[in-house]
Amino acid sequence: MAPGANISEATARALAAAKVFASVAPQGVVVDPDWLLDGFVDALYGDARNVDKPIAVLTITYFLRRASGDAGVPVWSHTYERRMPFTPGDAPAYVAALNTALGDILAELARDLFGGTTQVRR
Repeated sequence: MAPGANISEATARALAAAKVFASVAPQGVVVDPDWLLDGFVDALYGDARNVDKPIAVLTITYFLRRASGDAGVPVWSHTYERRMPFTPGDAPAYVAALNTALGDILAELARDLFGGTTQVRR
């Protein structure tokens, strides 16, 4: 599965679990939504320039817009970035670091959308 599909599915699951909106539909499901959340993965890589302390980097920018009106102009956007250390030369540790980064980003996204800074709930 492509990273974008994984991140999209994880985002939908996290927002549904957090009950940020009355309902959350994953990408590809036909619904008549009030809000649309788009995400753009800015960075997804391992940085091993410091061979003793490599880091997994994940940066995602989310854009929230109303489904109708406003000509698709976002009413809110935010960029989230995480840099997680992992054991050099250990592919499973790299994947685990990316998963942790994504989990942290999604938790912060849910907090932000739930009412922390946006006040766009439901």
